[in-house]
Amino acid sequence: GDEPVHLFQLWFMPEQDGLAPSYEQKDFSYIEKNKLVPIISNKVQEGVMHLSADVTLFLADMDAGSEQAYRPGVGRGVFLYVQQGRSEEH
Repeated sequence: GDEPVHLFQLWFMPEQDGLAPSYEQKDFSYIEKNKLVPIISNKVQEGVMHLSADVTLFLADMDAGSEQAYRPGVGRGVFLYVQQGRSEEH
């Protein structure tokens, strides 16, 4: 088609070898504003896509000036991707 495509693709190491490649897609345009919402995880949760990797991805649609606290577990990392606007770490 003639419609532009906006795609953000990430790859993660699987929790075990030999798994067949797979993908899912879902519309998350309905998410609650100013809140971290899990969208992909290896933990089974209703409405959350499954990933066979030790990862949880969150999506947030934040208003300017709003704040969101997040504390990763011990030994966990954080990757923050800001699509529009800016973020400050405290």
